[in-house]
Parts: sequence; C-alpha cells; structure tokens
Amino acid sequence: MFLIPDTPCIVIGRFLFVSKESDNNNNIGRRKELDNIPNEFNISNFHTLRYQYRASLNSPQQGKSIVDVSRYDGRFIPNPHRLLGDNCTGGGSWSHNSAMSFRVHHYVGSWLSFRQPGYDIRGYQTFKDRNSQKDLVFDNTTGVSGGSTWLERFVKIVGTETALILTQDFRMESELERMLLVVEAHNASSR
Repeated sequence: MFLIPDTPCIVIGRFLFVSKESDNNNNIGRRKELDNIPNEFNISNFHTLRYQYRASLNSPQQGKSIVDVSRYDGRFIPNPHRLLGDNCTGGGSWSHNSAMSFRVHHYVGSWLSFRQPGYDIRGYQTFKDRNSQKDLVFDNTTGVSGGSTWLERFVKIVGTETALILTQDFRMESELERMLLVVEAHNASSR
C-alpha cells in the first residue's frame, strides 16, 4: 500500500459511520458496556457511542491523510482526502478497507453537527447521500475496548466533573455557538 515510504503524506483507509441509530434511541441505554458511564452524561451526545452502522470492509471509501506538518510546503489543498496530491503515498484517494490494517473512523454525525453555519455548500442532500451507504454492517466494537468504553475509562482518569467539562459541556457550548451563527446568517440574508 505505501509505495513511497519517505513522503510527507500517507493516505489510509477509513470506515464511514452513518447517522443510523442502533435500532432506536432506547437501545443505546440497553447496551451493557454503557452501564458504567455516570448518569450525568447523555450518551446521545457522543457519536462514537451513538452510531455503530458503518460501510462494510468490502466497500471502498475515500481515505484520510496523515501529514508530517513539518514538511508541508504551504500549498493550496484541493482534495481533503489526499492532502498533498502526488506527495502522498498509499495509492489514490480511494482505499479498499479490507486491504488496510489501520483505518480512521469517520462519523457523519447528526445533521446539527454536520452542517456548517451560514451558507453550507455541502447542504442537506450531501448529508443524506453520506447516510445512504449500501451494505451497512453493525459494528459493536466502536468506542469499546476490553469491555468498557473510552468514556468510562476517561472518567476514571480525570473524574466526572472534568470529563463533563471537556466532553459534553464543551460540545453543547460549541453547538449553541454554531446555532447562533446559523440564526445570524439567516437574519442577515433576509434583510
């Protein structure tokens, strides 16, 4: 896969996780591995714990780039999947997941987290298209390792209050700011 080992950019495979809930929202609370997460956390706020449907291993996806930024030359980046064009290795921007031992998990997320404030060139149709992948598989390993979730382990390390501030509270503030920007952009365009 990595034909030129000394390049500043490596394209690796990715799993595209769609915005399909695990049967329904109520199933989230029934997953045994989530039982030890403190009640202060709303599991629906965490894409890695909320969305488990992804494209299958047999489904080629546009990869993601890892770049050695100390070797980035400042050029314009026309393709977010192959950041430095020919200075990337790993084949084209499309990679076949079954051929990759290392993959990025890419979450479409909710519409609120997907869209951009103001004019969003991608729009709702792009959101719907990303979520209409064929051959979806349920991946019950996301966010879980050794029988516990990353969030449970994080809470044990930093404590509940700090974990809330660094995860859920930060995200809620960010989404509120995003919503305010959307409202401002809408108001400005209707004047």
